[in-house]
Amino acid sequence: MVKGKSRRASIILIIFLLAVMLVVGAIIYAYMMGMRYITTASNTKFFGFVDKNDNIKNGRFWLEDGTTVSVELQNYYIVEIKGVDIGYLDSVASTLYKPGIAPGDDVLELINGLIPEELAELYPLNHFVFNNTGEGVSFYKDSMESLLRAYDNQENPPQAGAFYTQSGIEWVLASTKTKNTSYRDFELVQANDRGKRYKGDILTFLSREKIAFASLTLANEDLIYLYPAFNISRFKYENGNNANDLYIGETKNNYFQMNGKGIYYYAKAGNIAYGTFVSEQKTGRFKILFADGDSYDGDLIDSKKNGEGIWIWNNGTIYEGQFKDGMKHGSGITIYSDGSSYIGSYSEDARHGEGIFTLANGDVYTGTFEDDVFSGRGSYQWASGEHYTGDFENNSIHGEGTYYWASGRTYTGDFENGRMVRERIR
Repeated sequence: MVKGKSRRASIILIIFLLAVMLVVGAIIYAYMMGMRYITTASNTKFFGFVDKNDNIKNGRFWLEDGTTVSVELQNYYIVEIKGVDIGYLDSVASTLYKPGIAPGDDVLELINGLIPEELAELYPLNHFVFNNTGEGVSFYKDSMESLLRAYDNQENPPQAGAFYTQSGIEWVLASTKTKNTSYRDFELVQANDRGKRYKGDILTFLSREKIAFASLTLANEDLIYLYPAFNISRFKYENGNNANDLYIGETKNNYFQMNGKGIYYYAKAGNIAYGTFVSEQKTGRFKILFADGDSYDGDLIDSKKNGEGIWIWNNGTIYEGQFKDGMKHGSGITIYSDGSSYIGSYSEDARHGEGIFTLANGDVYTGTFEDDVFSGRGSYQWASGEHYTGDFENNSIHGEGTYYWASGRTYTGDFENGRMVRERIR
């Protein structure tokens, strides 16, 4: 009886030890595969996978305020060009990629700077391709895998294309089918050695090759471009005030902190910001596209407009000049949608100080502004040829001044709210 109990106890102990060994083995294997649990000094927690250099590959962050954020490597930027004659497009698209030159981590800036002038009408808002409009050119927030799956579901998979590796090799799609039905069933051959082939899933091919650039033609003749982003992460906010926001860019010290070049998509507002982040804040040169059609291209400090910049309103009004704490402040030029313009000083978003205001009808005011109105000494030249020099108050001729008629007659004296009240004999 004792022996039986002892044998059972031994078996249980052996099973327990084996279980412990399996668990320990699984933990060791998971660790070797890159699984980590990390807590940062700012009380941000991470659970997921890292590479051999401890750079985060994918996983999830838990921020101090309870917000969860999923993270994965971007791998590629994806741009789709729609509704374009492919023959025409091919004649100018070569400027988007130079063989032997890999865009690398600066691809956001590179793509924006290499748009062919011939395609200007396809790139709204000064060729800025990341406008998320879906008209002409689209920047996709989805991963390459998600996008290809979507194309399959729409029966619109890639039908032709070319992949350029960073080692200078060109691979081309060479399916023997009349029509490809899935991105999982493709045949690729080397352009200069057709004996070297790959058959299977495009994603598997992308994962094993270092791609410098790729161009794919879809079944509906739209075109998609792939640009590498191997050191760029994408962060998707899953809940909280920033739910569904997306950041794609560089991070600092491999932690969840936007730092370096990146693009931020604000889901609630629909706005997009592209530039350089410093410790979570938009600081430096930025381009911001607002969902209502407004845009800003200029300097930011701690996410506020500070320095030089250009603001374009959706009605066509343009301001170019200095900003401070998010407001027009300093010298600047505004061209209004009605054709009028202002050149001069601003203070806290208002015309303030010396300036020249030209009305759409040709009238011109030159002088002092206070809180957006003519106030102080100035002159007003009518398009008809009449002219006034003197005091202004609240946009009216008020105080002492001289009025000149086109006929040559003049009046010098006092004015009240635009009316002559007492002439002075000279």
